[in-house]
Amino acid sequence: MVKGRGSASSVSAVMLLAFGILSFRVAAWVIYRSELAYITNDGYVIARIFQMLVVVLLMVSMRSRIPSKRVFIGGMVLATVATVVASAVVIFGSNGVLPPSWGMAACGLHGAASAFFFLGWGVCACIEPPSRSALSISLAFVLYGLVTLFLSFVPLGFVEGVALLSPLLCCALIVIALKGRLEKIPCGRASLRRDLDTPSRMLLGVMLACCVICAVVDVMVPESSDPSLYSFNAFWPVLYAVIFGVFFVWFVLMKKKDPDALWPMFTFVLSVGLFGFSSFFFIDTFVAGQFMRASADCIIVFSWVVVACMVYRKKLQPIFYFGLSIIVYSNTAPFPKAAFDALFPQVDFGAGSLVAIALAFVMAVALVGCTVFLSAAKKPSALPKSPQSSKAECSSLEWMKESYGLTLREIEVVDLLTRGYTMPQTGERLFISHDTVRSHVKSIYKKLGVHSKGELIDIVAQRGAR
Repeated sequence: MVKGRGSASSVSAVMLLAFGILSFRVAAWVIYRSELAYITNDGYVIARIFQMLVVVLLMVSMRSRIPSKRVFIGGMVLATVATVVASAVVIFGSNGVLPPSWGMAACGLHGAASAFFFLGWGVCACIEPPSRSALSISLAFVLYGLVTLFLSFVPLGFVEGVALLSPLLCCALIVIALKGRLEKIPCGRASLRRDLDTPSRMLLGVMLACCVICAVVDVMVPESSDPSLYSFNAFWPVLYAVIFGVFFVWFVLMKKKDPDALWPMFTFVLSVGLFGFSSFFFIDTFVAGQFMRASADCIIVFSWVVVACMVYRKKLQPIFYFGLSIIVYSNTAPFPKAAFDALFPQVDFGAGSLVAIALAFVMAVALVGCTVFLSAAKKPSALPKSPQSSKAECSSLEWMKESYGLTLREIEVVDLLTRGYTMPQTGERLFISHDTVRSHVKSIYKKLGVHSKGELIDIVAQRGAR
């Protein structure tokens, strides 16, 4: 009965987070990407600038603390009112009731308010176990692809209703998701140098490289000025569904708890998009460009999952680190394209350029090479062998594996700990986080019935003496 209740609670938590993120993303889509309002590129830039400014302001002000319940709810209500007002102004502006200048101001207000929702759902993802957050985030993007596809074929009156109601739903869900949990969120002062170990830095480096490639993609294949050409991307539901399917198999069927090992999937999706663009451009330019953009958009799932998992495991300050991921993933805004056009107005670097096609191929090859290299570097050996490991020790470790049911990873942890490695050093050697090592140690102690590192060393030594 308890197990059934726990499963139901996990499913409800996944669905709540998924629908919350969905409502947030749809609220932005109906304003900036649907045919409801013909928002120009300038309006989109203004919205993103204000969003980034508010994100930075919240990161700085909340770097070492978490807002109280009253402040948090007040901020969400204020953001909801601002979003609804901005959406209404955009709707009336598109109908010619209000002057265009009001629409630009509304874009700025909408972008500033969205920062509260962005960070709010980021905090919600960061306080859930990695399996839940990864499933929720990927499911939210699957639903996002399907909902935007549906909204692209319904009357505009229905879309107007979605634009006004989705912020209200987003606010209600985020308050429910964080009810009674704000006090439990880590609030220590964030420090990149202190908080991140080598494996975390490597993973963030991969994410940053993908974001840089996505920024180049944004320059190569900018969104069309005609909303009817980009209001939805038919490749979104397919790619997002594949990612969700992999997460579902990994966490639900295989009972894994850590998504770190799946990072090559995202680099693979991005490299396939780049290869597809360079290979099929001359067959169908529009489809090739849309597929590459869709594969690049999948990196935002990578960014959210990686940061949420890292913050949860290391008990980091969620507002600062999730806000940092928003800033790093700058290709969600049209900054790269706007900057390139301003600096090089005479250079043809668009999708029709042979330079762009060649660059897509080169980036794909480089990304595949980087993935293969890092995967090989992170692959641990079956049993660490060194001059300090005697044959007797290896024999005792194999005996412990058979007698106590230790996993291969737990055997590796035992081997390093009994040779004098600390837990942080063990994590560095095996390319896993300190928290993951601690989890393995707890499991080892439970299986062997010991309570300290000294008792563990005694068991290995006694078996080796035999």
